[in-house]
Amino acid sequence: MEQTFCTTCGSVVFMRAEGLKDALSVSVGCLEDPEFPPPTMLHWPHRKHKWLCLEGVPEAAAS
Repeated sequence: MEQTFCTTCGSVVFMRAEGLKDALSVSVGCLEDPEFPPPTMLHWPHRKHKWLCLEGVPEAAAS
């Protein structure tokens, strides 16, 4: 996995995974657009915070 971090605060800005060659994962918290579309798929649901509610968002199939 290749991660790119903000040089000011150290937060992850985006990442790429070798196994997902056509995918780029962007940290939505880095964007200031309140109209940014909601998630359409939840990856690694077992790592999700218990308080995070994503009703209606399907979980990705385990590989």
